[in-house]
Amino acid sequence: MTSKRPGAGSAARDGDSSNDPEGPTSLDRQPRAVVSVIAWPDPVIDRVGHDPRSAYVERYWLGVLGPSCVLLARTLADRLEAEPDGFTLDVAECAQSLGLGTGVGRHAPLSRTITRLTQFGMAQRYGRDGLALRRHFPPLSPHHLARLPAGLQRAHEAETMATARLRPDAA
Repeated sequence: MTSKRPGAGSAARDGDSSNDPEGPTSLDRQPRAVVSVIAWPDPVIDRVGHDPRSAYVERYWLGVLGPSCVLLARTLADRLEAEPDGFTLDVAECAQSLGLGTGVGRHAPLSRTITRLTQFGMAQRYGRDGLALRRHFPPLSPHHLARLPAGLQRAHEAETMATARLRPDAA
């Protein structure tokens, strides 16, 4: 037989304290987690790089960064295009819209995705709750290119050569 502690009913188990006789907890009173997102301009990469929504990023960066990073970068790029001065991102809402749950903690899927974008230099944190996203992703480095399957490596080389022929300044 199990004993039932006060407040240990289904509402307390589910994290819903609205019916709790002791009232809302501090978690219920916390504001929603938000991140201030701005563009990260880089004159060199902006000239030779690729828009996060481009076929190049989907085809080549996807295998390096992973689908969550590419999808988040595309989502943020869309918002930055509509709001070029930056915007406030509701973390839980964004995570849920990308299919990454609603967690907002350090180990939540969206937090790990943001960390990965920063580790690969596609974004950088600023201040306490800020994120700057590159307007363009750089061309793949040889190190990152080596992580892709041989067929994609050959396709990347052919695409790079074709682009260099069309745009001598892109070399």
